Amino acid sequence: MYCKNCGEKIKEKWKICPSCGFNLLEDRPQPIQQPQQIQQITTKVIIQKNRKRTKNPLCCICCVLFMVLMVISAISLLVFQLGR
Repeated sequence: MYCKNCGEKIKEKWKICPSCGFNLLEDRPQPIQQPQQIQQITTKVIIQKNRKRTKNPLCCICCVLFMVLMVISAISLLVFQLGR
């Protein structure tokens, strides 16, 4: 659910938007927004969605690299001990 005033993502049980302070319980019609305001809200939502997508692949890549380094370390330790 999104705030009708600013476009911020909100929970359904909230009564007031934490971002803009809009009373979510009001059923009054909202003033018509200017195209620039609509563009800002749309851009904000797109940026938030893109941030969520980029976190998971980066985390996965870091985990895979860590595991590869651990395997290489274990193999080199075994080779060193067997070589003695």
